[in-house]
Amino acid sequence: MALGEADLLLKVRAPSPEETGRLKPGAVVVSYLDVVRDKAALDAMVQRRVSALSMERVPRITRAQSMDALSSQATVAGVKRVLIGATTLGRFLPIDG
Repeated sequence: MALGEADLLLKVRAPSPEETGRLKPGAVVVSYLDVVRDKAALDAMVQRRVSALSMERVPRITRAQSMDALSSQATVAGVKRVLIGATTLGRFLPIDG
Protein backbone atom coordinates (compact mmCIF):
# COMPACT_ATOMS: atom_id res chain seq x y z
CA MET A 1 0.00 0.00 0.00
CA ALA A 2 1.30 3.46 -0.88
CA LEU A 3 1.62 6.11 1.81
CA GLY A 4 -0.99 8.26 0.07
CA GLU A 5 -3.57 5.47 0.44
CA ALA A 6 -3.00 4.85 4.17
CA ASP A 7 -5.64 5.80 6.72
CA LEU A 8 -3.18 5.38 9.61
CA LEU A 9 0.56 6.05 9.82
CA LEU A 10 2.46 4.71 12.85
CA LYS A 11 6.04 5.93 13.20
CA VAL A 12 8.63 6.29 15.94
CA ARG A 13 9.76 9.67 14.62
CA ALA A 14 7.62 12.37 13.06
CA PRO A 15 6.96 12.03 9.35
CA SER A 16 9.29 13.98 7.11
CA PRO A 17 7.90 16.99 5.20
CA GLU A 18 7.91 14.82 2.07
CA GLU A 19 5.93 12.06 3.82
CA THR A 20 3.47 14.58 5.25
CA GLY A 21 2.92 15.96 1.77
CA ARG A 22 1.95 12.48 0.54
CA LEU A 23 -0.59 11.78 3.30
CA LYS A 24 -4.20 11.83 2.25
CA PRO A 25 -6.61 14.21 3.96
CA GLY A 26 -8.27 12.52 6.92
CA ALA A 27 -5.33 10.22 7.64
CA VAL A 28 -4.17 9.77 11.24
CA VAL A 29 -0.52 9.95 12.35
CA VAL A 30 0.60 8.38 15.65
CA SER A 31 4.20 9.23 16.48
CA TYR A 32 6.61 11.24 18.59
CA LEU A 33 5.92 14.58 16.96
CA ASP A 34 7.77 17.09 19.17
CA VAL A 35 5.21 19.74 18.27
CA VAL A 36 6.75 22.25 20.68
CA ARG A 37 10.03 22.39 18.72
CA ASP A 38 8.70 21.55 15.24
CA LYS A 39 5.63 23.71 14.75
CA ALA A 40 6.16 23.66 10.97
CA ALA A 41 5.50 19.90 10.90
CA LEU A 42 2.28 20.39 12.85
CA ASP A 43 1.22 23.22 10.53
CA ALA A 44 1.87 20.98 7.51
CA MET A 45 -0.37 18.28 8.97
CA VAL A 46 -3.09 20.83 9.67
CA GLN A 47 -2.90 22.04 6.05
CA ARG A 48 -3.24 18.42 4.81
CA ARG A 49 -6.19 17.91 7.23
CA VAL A 50 -4.31 15.07 8.92
CA SER A 51 -5.11 14.15 12.54
CA ALA A 52 -2.09 13.62 14.77
CA LEU A 53 -1.62 11.82 18.08
CA SER A 54 1.66 12.77 19.71
CA MET A 55 3.00 9.94 21.89
CA GLU A 56 5.15 12.19 24.06
CA ARG A 57 1.91 13.79 25.26
CA VAL A 58 0.69 10.53 26.89
CA PRO A 59 0.78 11.20 30.64
CA ARG A 60 3.46 9.34 32.58
CA ILE A 61 1.10 7.92 35.17
CA THR A 62 0.48 4.36 36.29
CA ARG A 63 -2.87 4.08 34.48
CA ALA A 64 -1.29 5.08 31.16
CA GLN A 65 1.96 3.15 31.59
CA SER A 66 0.99 0.51 29.02
CA MET A 67 0.76 3.31 26.41
CA ASP A 68 3.80 5.23 27.60
CA ALA A 69 6.67 4.45 25.26
CA LEU A 70 9.19 6.20 27.53
CA SER A 71 8.38 3.83 30.41
CA SER A 72 8.55 0.77 28.19
CA GLN A 73 11.91 1.87 26.78
CA ALA A 74 13.22 2.47 30.32
CA THR A 75 12.22 -1.11 31.18
CA VAL A 76 14.02 -2.45 28.11
CA ALA A 77 17.11 -0.40 28.97
CA GLY A 78 17.11 -1.82 32.53
CA VAL A 79 16.87 -5.40 31.30
CA LYS A 80 19.67 -4.76 28.80
CA ARG A 81 21.89 -3.35 31.57
CA VAL A 82 21.39 -6.52 33.61
CA LEU A 83 22.21 -8.71 30.60
CA ILE A 84 25.35 -6.70 29.81
CA GLY A 85 26.42 -6.88 33.45
CA ALA A 86 25.83 -10.64 33.61
CA THR A 87 27.81 -11.16 30.40
CA THR A 88 30.67 -9.01 31.66
CA LEU A 89 30.71 -10.75 35.03
CA GLY A 90 31.32 -14.10 33.36
CA ARG A 91 29.44 -16.27 35.85
CA PHE A 92 25.87 -17.23 36.61
CA LEU A 93 23.71 -14.87 38.64
CA PRO A 94 21.10 -16.21 41.04
CA ILE A 95 17.60 -15.15 40.09
CA ASP A 96 14.81 -15.10 42.63
CA GLY A 97 11.41 -15.47 41.07
